[in-house]
Amino acid sequence: MKREKIILLLLIISIFTLKVLAEGNEEAVKQAIKNYYDLYFVKMDKIAYRALLTEDYLLLENGEIIDTEGDIAAMPDPDSGYKSTDSFGFRLVKKD
Repeated sequence: MKREKIILLLLIISIFTLKVLAEGNEEAVKQAIKNYYDLYFVKMDKIAYRALLTEDYLLLENGEIIDTEGDIAAMPDPDSGYKSTDSFGFRLVKKD
């Protein structure tokens, strides 16, 4: 997967966690981001990932608008041999 997609995916995930952030729970925000990433790139669970998305979900990547079906189609297949080597090192979780 391209690093840009990972970064954009994490930004989208952060949108889904605004309620948690508004409550001031920094650890919950970090865990929510890790959970989304885990479903997409580690467990590669298309059904669980789809359940997290809204009906009007859109992803903008490299100038291309991708809907739910396109995003899920880009998810690695569990049989592909893809192994995530990314890790998280949160420096700051900030509420503006």
